Amino acid sequence: MSDSEVQSEVHPLLEGLSLSADAYIRGNVARDAPYVPDRLRPSIIDISDRLATVLDALFEIDALCDDAAVLGLMAESQHPFGDISAYQAHRMFEAHKSCLDGAFPEALFRLTNAFNATLQAASADEEQIDLARIMREAGGGWQFSAVRSEHGSGVGRTDQPLGGAPYAEGRQLREWPPLARVSDHQQSELRRQLRDQHECMQAALTAILKAHGPALLELVDRHNAMMQNFERRSRE
Repeated sequence: MSDSEVQSEVHPLLEGLSLSADAYIRGNVARDAPYVPDRLRPSIIDISDRLATVLDALFEIDALCDDAAVLGLMAESQHPFGDISAYQAHRMFEAHKSCLDGAFPEALFRLTNAFNATLQAASADEEQIDLARIMREAGGGWQFSAVRSEHGSGVGRTDQPLGGAPYAEGRQLREWPPLARVSDHQQSELRRQLRDQHECMQAALTAILKAHGPALLELVDRHNAMMQNFERRSRE
């Protein structure tokens, strides 16, 4: 998906959700607001907490997509790291990619569980998130642990030395940054993997927002309207 498509399809929904959440959900206004009926307060607090959890997971996913985009841009640049060697930069990119490999699926699971549970708690007649389908449609990059580079951390080829030091000129080099080297092929392959990773992450976020963003925004708006009604009636 192009940057313009992301701007037109993803960002407006995220902005709308963020603005709507500012009204009553962030900080769970229902917990202390004097105008909320005591008999309804527990259930309203529960829904507000659930919506906050969904939104936190959603915005975390968006932030991780941004992290992946920045990481890819840094890897594509012509080594702007001063005295840091190409090998050291390569290892740094691999480490951050590995973090994203774990953090993004975990955030997706949190979002899915929280969203589907919120629909049930609110008795909302909306389609639940089918994460397996989202993952399939996002592409083959979902096998994150399998697309790490050849000398990545613990995954991939088994003929690499312990510690992940790469080979250069047919011999093993010690994994000491001033001596270690990384080939052009290894750098190119990692850049490709970073691009694939970002594209898959962005595709998943976009698919979730297009399919479920409007329903989530409606739930948030309904909660806000209920709170506004309580607040208005308390002033009458």
